[in-house]
Amino acid sequence: MYYHIFFIYFLIIILNNQLAFGYFKKLPSELSEKLDECWCSYKATYGKEYTKKEEKKRRIAWENNLLEIHEHNLKKKAGLYKFILKANHLADLSTNEYNKKWVKLKVSRKRRICGNDIVGAVLDDPKKIPKSINWRDKGFNPDPVDQQNCGSCYAYSIVGSIQGQIFKMTNKTINLSVQQLVDCSSTSGNYGCSGGSLKNTLRYLERQGGLMKEESYPYIAQESSCKYQHKLKFVNVTSWGILTARDARKLEKALVEIGPIAVSINASPKTFQLYDHGIYDDQACSSDQVNHAMLLVGFTEEYWILKNWWTDKWGENGYMRVAKKNNLCGITNYAAFARISIISPNF
Repeated sequence: MYYHIFFIYFLIIILNNQLAFGYFKKLPSELSEKLDECWCSYKATYGKEYTKKEEKKRRIAWENNLLEIHEHNLKKKAGLYKFILKANHLADLSTNEYNKKWVKLKVSRKRRICGNDIVGAVLDDPKKIPKSINWRDKGFNPDPVDQQNCGSCYAYSIVGSIQGQIFKMTNKTINLSVQQLVDCSSTSGNYGCSGGSLKNTLRYLERQGGLMKEESYPYIAQESSCKYQHKLKFVNVTSWGILTARDARKLEKALVEIGPIAVSINASPKTFQLYDHGIYDDQACSSDQVNHAMLLVGFTEEYWILKNWWTDKWGENGYMRVAKKNNLCGITNYAAFARISIISPNF
């Protein structure tokens, strides 16, 4: 697969140059066959199936993205970046299509800043913050997930933060219902698979009180009627908070003392879409907007560590490292957490 991908980078560059200068009006058969072979390999790798009309559109997007990947990775090799791009399962989408389908976080206009009644002295504790922490190293390793064609990042990130709270209490990682939040939190201002906000999701949980387990209310990647059953709730949300905006120090403290934190991020750049591994440091990733939600699970002096919902084929097995300098991608803009009590004794 990798041989094919590197070959195709070279091939497309040659073809573009040849076509631009009018050396031929259609592809030579041997080059066309190789391009077809690489495209078939990509589809097989990621289980892609299209209608005839759709395939033409997807292939054009794929070829354009291959050029972007090649150009970026050359710059990385020259020392201009610290991360690599790859033709992943999102590489058959144009940037515009990707942004419409995959980044649907809604940002609440009003903030509810956490007060002492929620986190006590946790964020004001003068004790030294460690230089690094990674909750995965402590054993918190939720299963890789796939939000699919549903803008449910807001639900996944809040569920992830609650999973972290359960892990701190029990040393176990319990799968909780994302679908409950997709179906039921519209009463608090969310839009199901069309997106939602961290605040609205927490408001729903505060009012409803309980969250069911995944096995009781499984994910279907589409909106449905609310099927919440009070008798099957597993955890109860007792309080929640939104951290002070653009304060990396408080975010670090919260991650250490509270546990994994739901954060918002700017996922718009093509480099984010096609991220494979390394420390993401694209300065074009502005902090002026956020449109996706992830789970912050760790940090070092150089970068943040985040979990995503786009399968383990994206990024570093579903995770991402983002440079901390200058609030890249707006990670400290809007971060949230919930406090819980476990209702059900059944694990």
